[in-house]
Amino acid sequence: MTADPLAPVFGPVDVDEIATRHDVTADRLRTLVSSHQDQMAELPGVENLVYEWRSQFDLPVRHQSDQCYVVDAPPWAWAEFATALDAREDEMAALQEVHRHAVLGHEDAELPADADANPMVLLRES
Repeated sequence: MTADPLAPVFGPVDVDEIATRHDVTADRLRTLVSSHQDQMAELPGVENLVYEWRSQFDLPVRHQSDQCYVVDAPPWAWAEFATALDAREDEMAALQEVHRHAVLGHEDAELPADADANPMVLLRES
């Protein structure tokens, strides 16, 4: 059995509790977390995506490690992923909360000061 690539970053997050708060099934939320990471890795790749967002949109990187990046993702970025994931509004709210909780698990990462931005965790390619 292979290790879950999401576990090191998202493992401490209580997905079941977040799913319940947003009236989303835990299985659906786990699928969204995984599918979201898969999409970022495929098009155009995490490293390229972070570079593009930093250079074109001046999005700050809140955290960078061997495992992941954390960027301040504006609403339009989340909306694009919502469309690609075919996710409802309540599902996206739950997905964003999973990302916020994952960020809080990193001592040197901070939540965005801008209320319109939500942190997005991008797993680095191994």
